[in-house]
Amino acid sequence: MSELGKSPCYRVFGDPDLGSPRTYAIFGIPRGGTSMVGGLARLCGLSLGDELPNNHEDPDFNFDLLRRDGRDPIAQILGAIERRDAAHEVWGWKYPRATRYLDEIRARLRNPHLILVLRDPVAAGGRVIRKGQDPLATVQSHQELQTRNLDLAAGWQVPTLLVSYERSAARPFRAARDLAEFLGMPAPTDREQVRAFVQPGTYQDIP
Repeated sequence: MSELGKSPCYRVFGDPDLGSPRTYAIFGIPRGGTSMVGGLARLCGLSLGDELPNNHEDPDFNFDLLRRDGRDPIAQILGAIERRDAAHEVWGWKYPRATRYLDEIRARLRNPHLILVLRDPVAAGGRVIRKGQDPLATVQSHQELQTRNLDLAAGWQVPTLLVSYERSAARPFRAARDLAEFLGMPAPTDREQVRAFVQPGTYQDIP
């Protein structure tokens, strides 16, 4: 892994524990590039769930969706963890606001590894700003969430990959290679497919 100034990704708290079963949590901020990274992780071979929508987000780990459906989110997520552990040695999930529940489920995660996606908060908040929300309040909200994400990673001190959305979009093949190394899986070889995943404003299905 090259130094931070030259790479889309940077490892902290040591190298991934590739010799053991492990679980990857992909999180960040809304509109912050987690779908891009989740898609690239799936192209590398990481299981993020079955029959996923094109934002690669497993409904079993979507706190807001579970709560709207009248279910206990933590109980549902813990049940999903048990099922995934039984089915896969290595697996993960993607949910931008996973800090809402990560501390509550940490004890049940098998060898957790974190993939934290970081993005310019002005760009991430662009859509809601255009809808008339206060720009300063929107940027502050995104920045505060990114700070909470970093605080969680600092507190957990497990193998963590910091991913720059902007640098990944500019250097997609390097980002895919760095991500594959962290996952212990082969990097995707279809350059056109990788390029498609990093196009702003689009979601891409996995064939």
